[in-house]
Amino acid sequence: LVAPDTVVQVTALLGLVQIGLLAWRWEQVVRALDCAVGFRSALSVTLMGCFFGAFLFGPTGGDVARAALAPTHSLGRREIAHSVLLERLASMIGLGLAAAPLVALDAGPLARSLPLIATLAVVPLAVLAMAGVARLASRLDGQSGGLFFALRGLDQSWRRLLRRWPRFLLAIAVATVGQGLVAVEAWCLAQA
Repeated sequence: LVAPDTVVQVTALLGLVQIGLLAWRWEQVVRALDCAVGFRSALSVTLMGCFFGAFLFGPTGGDVARAALAPTHSLGRREIAHSVLLERLASMIGLGLAAAPLVALDAGPLARSLPLIATLAVVPLAVLAMAGVARLASRLDGQSGGLFFALRGLDQSWRRLLRRWPRFLLAIAVATVGQGLVAVEAWCLAQA
């Protein structure tokens, strides 16, 4: 057996890796939206988001903080908010992809549990929701008003992201690895 102190240190190190992966994932999405942001800038905003996420409703509060505090560079505040939302979409897809082998291989007592199956259902639902936003935005193209403007803006950001699909796929792959590391962190803490 490994000493509990060592396990806690490994868990802390994995947490730092997680933050680095989150910053890299978000950087890929921001770059796909035509903003030349560097990893260092993405990391600083991610750290701010993690700090505020500890106090403001968890990851959602951290996402709001990232959207509000990120420098806009060549993007506007609205596109930064879109980048956070689309990065969260990549995270949800990564969660589903990380959980898929457990169900496919029937690994462990929870492999066929409702929470795990619901996690897998999130993947197609999230993508369908974005497709629905795109469809709704095209149908309401001539409408005026803040909501319609916001829908069209999100649709434009989604289309830009899809045109640079290798970056989006990289963000999904990084999210999948990150979600797998969460399971390793939980196991390490259980061992401690």
